[in-house]
Order: sequence, then structure tokens, then C-alpha cells
Amino acid sequence: MSNENREIMACCDAAIILSGDVSAISSWQAFCQELGLKVFAVLHSDYCGTVDVVDSDIMVVHHLERGEDCSTRPAIQKVAQIILDKAEKQETAMTESFSFISGEGVLSIPSLATELGKTEIERELPNGKKIRQLVWEGQDLVSIADLLHHRSVEMPAVVKIDGAAPAWLVSALTHECHPRNVQLNSPDGYVDVVCRKARNNGEGLEFAVRPHATAEGWTVVEFKLNPSVPLAPADLTNIVPPELPMGAKVALTGRGPNWLVASLVMGYHGRTKAVACFQPGTGSTVCMTHSAEVPLGSVIPGNV
Repeated sequence: MSNENREIMACCDAAIILSGDVSAISSWQAFCQELGLKVFAVLHSDYCGTVDVVDSDIMVVHHLERGEDCSTRPAIQKVAQIILDKAEKQETAMTESFSFISGEGVLSIPSLATELGKTEIERELPNGKKIRQLVWEGQDLVSIADLLHHRSVEMPAVVKIDGAAPAWLVSALTHECHPRNVQLNSPDGYVDVVCRKARNNGEGLEFAVRPHATAEGWTVVEFKLNPSVPLAPADLTNIVPPELPMGAKVALTGRGPNWLVASLVMGYHGRTKAVACFQPGTGSTVCMTHSAEVPLGSVIPGNV
């Protein structure tokens, strides 16, 4: 359960746990849960054992010796069948199309809303004008996760997100599409979300790091743009968020384009328990989580 394995496993969807130490299995299960991995099978490797056990939650495979053929062992056969069953279900799922993703790879926000049963509602602006628009809430992220999680293999190599949406929503969509490349539509055209891992004090922007004003255990990362120097999509390759301790909970705040916010959020992928995006008047909406203690879509109230 090293930092190196954490980074590798953050790019995966599922895991098989094989441990020679039964007491360590629960720690491995928690490690996989933290990284959002679905555990297909759990096995205890009993080197001194003489038989396999397959009819329990923790299977037993006996005497695994490097170089020896173990393909006929009952536990190995069971794991192989589990993998084949998962592959068959995945192949079946791949024949189903996403109604909200076009053949050109465009993920339409309005079409996604229709898929989720959302409709426009009437709202009154401060000037008294009434408009109709989609209103997204944190709980919608749970529905989106149910729809997309572990299905990135069915998506095009490049997913182009198009439509008006708050930064926390497009950041959550970017995470659900991972490891597919994601582009966000903007006045500059479709812009690649760049995932540069957090490092040192951050690079390319002015960053400020401080404890959250009201939420204990949360760290605020604020970014500031130079108003006299417009930010260009090409600048993303030089922008790196500041590094935080492993397992930190991040509340990201700052005014900038969605493609910048999503890139900063993904810069914390695999290292943080959760990332939330601040929205004035609402609080910070959790758009990415790898911890059961921080529910997806939950809102951290208060100013940052």
C-alpha cells in the first residue's frame, strides 16, 4: 500500500486481492475502496496449505510456487471464471450506446439531463427577468456516477463535453470519463483537460493554501488569475496545483474557465480523499471522492 502503488492503481477500475497475511486483507480492501476500485475477488495465499477453498468470501489458494503450473487449482479456476463473466457483461454493455454521447464523441449536457429525467425550471433573476434553465444539484452527481462509473471503456477515446454547466459538474464528468481524454467546449473551441499532478507549491498561477474557514479537516486551495493577462488553453501545460498531504480533502476556489478548474481537480486525482468546488451562495460541492466518509455530491457549507 505504497504511494507508488496508489498512483498506479488510481488508473484502474478493479482489483483482485491476493495476500499471504489474512490480517492484511481488510487494509487492502480499504485501500481499494479509497481508490474507487471494485474488488472482483479476495484470496488468501496459504503457502503451506494442501487444498483450495472457493466457497467463502475469502477464498484460499494453496502452495503458490513461482514456476509451477497452478492453472488447474480450484481457486485459480474460480478467479478465471469471475474475470470471464465480468468481460462478458462488459462486452454486452459495450453494445449499448449512450444516448447523450454522439458518434463524434460529443457528450451533450442537455441530453444528459434528459437521460436523468431533469427538465428546465423557471427562475427569476435579480433584475426580475424570468428565465427557464437546467438547475443542477449535488445529488445529480450520484445519478451520473451510477450511469457512467466503470463504463469509460465504452466511451470514445476523446469525450467532448458541450453545454452550460457549473465547474463542479464538468469536473465530476471528467473524473467519471477517466482515463478517456476529455475536452470542454469554450469560446476557444474544445479545450483538453490537462491532468498535471500536484507538485510543490504549484506552478503557473498564484495559489494560496489555507484551512477551510468552517469545515474542519478541509484545506482550501485558491487560485488567482492575472486580470491583465488573459489565460489561454495553451497555458494549461504550465499549470500545476500545489501539493498537499496524501489523503487531504480539498476545497478548490477561484474564478476561471471550466477547463482550468477541471484540470486542477484532476491534478489531485489519486492523492486526495476528495475534491470540492466552491460556488458562492451554495458552498463547496464534492465533485470527486475516493472516500466513504465524503459522499459524492455532498455540499460543504459556508464560505472558504
